[in-house]
Amino acid sequence: MPTFNSEYYANQIGGQARYRAASNVANGDLREATLEYKFIGTEASGDILKFGRLDPGVTVQSDSMKLLSEGIGGTTVTLTAIGDQQTANRYTTTAVAATAAGFVSITPAVATTIPEVTITQGTNDVIQGTLGGTLPATANKRIWLRVRYRLNA
Repeated sequence: MPTFNSEYYANQIGGQARYRAASNVANGDLREATLEYKFIGTEASGDILKFGRLDPGVTVQSDSMKLLSEGIGGTTVTLTAIGDQQTANRYTTTAVAATAAGFVSITPAVATTIPEVTITQGTNDVIQGTLGGTLPATANKRIWLRVRYRLNA
């Protein structure tokens, strides 16, 4: 049976004594942004929640995103999409439950996150979610979106 090498592995074994892959292949500092949103109680289904801005040049790892909720009230409140100002559902198209307290893993939207998304200032740097369900949520209750990203060289 034939054996195939990735380009990365082929370069490692190809006689270059000090070959190092680009930082966006095998290295890079992993960071995590915890972006908080506090409800004011007047939000409605379809509203956009802007969680925060990521620095240009970082690479988002959407398969590691999580939503944390302290139990916000309402009925079946969800984020129906998580994305950015360019593509509203870039990171997930699967509704993410936010009503009950707890942690929720986010199912990544494969079509728009493979390959991983690199942030460009003014294009896709604002992480946002679209509200769904029966609101209002309880005022002053909070949700947090955890976004893992990699610093690129």
